[in-house]
Amino acid sequence: MRLNAKLLIPWLFFSMLLFTGFFLFNLQFGILQTELSEHISIHQRSVKMARDLRYLSQVRLTTALSHQSQDARNALESIAESEQQSERITEALQQLLLDQHHLTKTTGLDEGRNILSAYVLANGSLAFLYREWFKAYNNNDALEPLKRLQLLNQFSMVKAVLDDLSVFNEVAQNQVVSQTNLRIQQAQLYFYIFMAIVLLAVIGFSVYQGRSIVLPLHKLSIAAHAIAQGKGAHFDVAASVDEIVSLNQSLSSMLTALQEAHTALALQKEKYRIVSDYSADWEYWLGADGRYIYVSPACEKISGLSAQAFYENPDVMDTLVHSDDRADWTQCLTIQEQSTEIKVTVFRLIRADGRLFWLENQHSPVFDLQGVYLGLRGVNRDITERKQLEQDRARYQQQLEQDVTARTEALVRQAHALEMSIKDLESFSYSVSHDLRAPLRAIDGFIDMLVEEHASQLDDEGKRMFKVVQDNARKMGCLIDDILAFSRAGRLEIDWQWVDMNALLNEVWVDLTASRNDVNVQLRASPLPFVECDPRAMRQILTNLISNAIKFSRQRQPGLVDVSAKITTDAVCFSVQDNGVGFNPEYVDKLFVMFQRLHGMDEFEGTGVGLAIVKRFVQKHGGTVNATAVPDGGATFSFCLPSSRQQPLVLNVDADMLDVPLYH
Repeated sequence: MRLNAKLLIPWLFFSMLLFTGFFLFNLQFGILQTELSEHISIHQRSVKMARDLRYLSQVRLTTALSHQSQDARNALESIAESEQQSERITEALQQLLLDQHHLTKTTGLDEGRNILSAYVLANGSLAFLYREWFKAYNNNDALEPLKRLQLLNQFSMVKAVLDDLSVFNEVAQNQVVSQTNLRIQQAQLYFYIFMAIVLLAVIGFSVYQGRSIVLPLHKLSIAAHAIAQGKGAHFDVAASVDEIVSLNQSLSSMLTALQEAHTALALQKEKYRIVSDYSADWEYWLGADGRYIYVSPACEKISGLSAQAFYENPDVMDTLVHSDDRADWTQCLTIQEQSTEIKVTVFRLIRADGRLFWLENQHSPVFDLQGVYLGLRGVNRDITERKQLEQDRARYQQQLEQDVTARTEALVRQAHALEMSIKDLESFSYSVSHDLRAPLRAIDGFIDMLVEEHASQLDDEGKRMFKVVQDNARKMGCLIDDILAFSRAGRLEIDWQWVDMNALLNEVWVDLTASRNDVNVQLRASPLPFVECDPRAMRQILTNLISNAIKFSRQRQPGLVDVSAKITTDAVCFSVQDNGVGFNPEYVDKLFVMFQRLHGMDEFEGTGVGLAIVKRFVQKHGGTVNATAVPDGGATFSFCLPSSRQQPLVLNVDADMLDVPLYH
């Protein structure tokens, strides 16, 4: 049972019993008082009615005895009226006597009724005697004295009956009061007995609560006090109250948790002791008063002095620090108490045996949970080997720097010599190409003159041979031009500009197709973006790729060249696709090499330099080239430029450029 139920419900029950008993007692007392008041009122009315009847009887007698002979009639009427009034009072009195509701608890009911009945009989006889006496009196009858005597005797009887009735009502009233008081005393006695029983129940319940609540709590208090003093104790108190059972279980769980925490704390303490005591570093805690609180055993290995020496003399460290570093050591110990700065100081220490060590000191202020300054927590680490390595590294670095300087100077000389050789080679290539052009132009020109002026002297075989010589001279000229173009591509300095690729494509296409009307090739171009590039190199790239596409797709009906672009997160890629003869993908690596061809000269003209020029220009822009193809199914040549220098926007393109048949 829960504590609130065990405490509140019984006391609430006892309170309800007390309230109910007090209420019932007051209710019963009120009822008795009401009944008593009603009985007293009834008996008082009865007494009054009896007195009224006696008074009316006396009035009638007085009226009868005092009348004159001439007033006999009025006297009789007055007596008759008084008799009627008495009858009404008698009926009311009878009603009171017959009312069982008011007289149920009153003794002598029959006696009252009998007295009233006797009054009615006596009063009836009295009325008869009044008439007889009046008759005798008016007739001067000799029996008039006897009639008077009878009348007076009867009146005395009526008066006596009425006196008995009054006495009866008074006695009955006293009896009712006595009975009511007795009932009130009985009700008080019952109430006192009830209160005594309730009080005994309260006392018993208090004893029960003391045994079931206070006693277990006292036992728990004793066990808690024993645990607080470090003695062994257990929370195994038996109780019937849920809260005390729960408290007992909670205290048991808390004790178990405390024991586990104590064990864990001991293990943690031992772990920290092992970590600090077996550390190669010299750890310490310098208190706020300038005395050492903790010094790890490693201090003896490093300084030659035991930890006890530092506990006894906190200033012993000043005697061990090298004299040149003592000022730095003293300065590092000066720290603001509210600062969280970690200070690092490197100093030399001279052991007790005279050996010198390099130490690195790191320390910082420590505070408790309330922010109170507790001193310095620091560590001294032996860095003698590290210092030796640093010195060795410094010497090695110095030697390395000398070697690098000498090697750099040698490489600079070699690079200068290589640059001079490249310039001489380029100059030689240009000179050779230029010097070769003149003989080739002379050969071509003289062959034209011979064919025109001496054609009649030549047979068909001679004309064919001259034609072969002229074609080879022209091929040689084209080869020299391509070599010069390749050489210029290597020397070209990139002039970065924003170029409209749509306009540039249109210009290149017009230049390539202006003089070639015998081939039916169509251009289909998607909208191209602006790119940042060298316009001369980009023109050459498009010229070479589109020229190849026209050359290898001119046998198709119609030939098709498709130019498109794709923007990715890191590059802008352009593709030139044709529906020409294609090539074997196994030899794709040879396409961009100088003088490498995948088709014979008798099939398609060319020197094998154009794609190598494309690759060189694209690489100078930081990009890449690629090619895919299907034999007799067309080829696609792509090149990608890094987007870091690109504007990722596609601008408006003239619709006339999207699909224009330029070869018919």
